[in-house]
Amino acid sequence: MPSASRLRRLLAVFPGVALAALLACGALAQEIKTDKSKDKSDTSRKVKFTSYDGVELSGTFYPKTPGGKDKDACVLLLHNFDSTKGGNSHQDGWDHLAETLQKEGYAVLSFDFRGFGDSKEVSKDKFWNRSKAPGNFSLRAAARMPDTIDFHEFNRGYYPNLANDIAAAKATLDHKNDSREVNSSNLILIGAGEGATLGSLWLSSECKRKRSLGVVNDKLDFDDAESRDVACAIWLSINPTLGGITMPVRSWMIEAGVDHKIPIGFLYGSDDHDGKEIANRYSQSIREAAKSKRTNVDLTGAAGVPGTSLRGSQLLTKNLTTEELIKTYLERVMDRRGAKEARARDPLKATFYWTIRGVPLIAKSEQESLPRALPLAQLGVPQ
Repeated sequence: MPSASRLRRLLAVFPGVALAALLACGALAQEIKTDKSKDKSDTSRKVKFTSYDGVELSGTFYPKTPGGKDKDACVLLLHNFDSTKGGNSHQDGWDHLAETLQKEGYAVLSFDFRGFGDSKEVSKDKFWNRSKAPGNFSLRAAARMPDTIDFHEFNRGYYPNLANDIAAAKATLDHKNDSREVNSSNLILIGAGEGATLGSLWLSSECKRKRSLGVVNDKLDFDDAESRDVACAIWLSINPTLGGITMPVRSWMIEAGVDHKIPIGFLYGSDDHDGKEIANRYSQSIREAAKSKRTNVDLTGAAGVPGTSLRGSQLLTKNLTTEELIKTYLERVMDRRGAKEARARDPLKATFYWTIRGVPLIAKSEQESLPRALPLAQLGVPQ
């Protein structure tokens, strides 16, 4: 396995390469470890935050280290999961990745999606509300309206609703932004498997979500799309389906990667033939669309970690160079983009709309602290 210093020297020779070159080195994975849930008072702390429909989401926040490096950016980790085996934000190498990025000067937030890990408690008044959260009544336990939920009760069509948990996590970072704990104007997404698919869905919604600036000439006036906060996304073994249902991931990718110029890196195990085909298909789609629009996407690409068929967060096992490659890629993205200055969020004073095909849909009114349920049908999610 190449040393970190040798890897950096190699990458420095090719200052213009895309992600495919950045991810050209790797090592054979020999084992998969599961990190235990932990709360280290000096480096991390457990956090709780609530989704729009009253799910208490459990996470871990890794603040910037006082006196250490400061990238003035924050990372949101999106764990992969299986509809049979489950998943959580501590399995495989997620915790170690968070600690590594923290040492590099990033603030990091990881969390368990609803129904997984420790994110199972709900507020009955909000969660079982037919007018505000009708989709929750598709759960198998709906007749009982319990105060806890579990992924085993989800039907196939329910999984896109988990993208609302990402919206709640971003809102949490925005609150920390206003208390000067993080700068959420420089957001990095790292997701795996169906967690990456959910990240792509949420990112599509951010490409359409805009703060209202008032009314000009009898028409609503809007600020730039909130996707401007996203510095880049890295997807490990992204899945084209959610709960076994094919999603319009390609169109979401083109919208974010080309129309909104967000660099997207696709990573897969080199011996994972399905993962390779999927990653290269999406990467090529972005590049073809960018070429037709004369848009530069040289930081977007796909590549495999040599010598492994591991998928998703298993690519974070310590015997692979994945962490080093992620760090290097992020350095390149941030050097190219530059850290944007923090801007006040004032969540209780702002009104947002999703603008979809010219039609504004209310996303959040004043005095609401969280965005409303994502308009899944309008975002292309099969109904």
